[in-house]
Amino acid sequence: MGFFEINGVVFSAHLFSKIHDLTRTSYNNA
Repeated sequence: MGFFEINGVVFSAHLFSKIHDLTRTSYNNA
């Protein structure tokens, strides 16, 4: 349970940073 909870948090943080990078890149290219 705890292992999967930690995995979920790490995955969410990684996904958030990736989306943030994509948004920033597309915004700069616009």
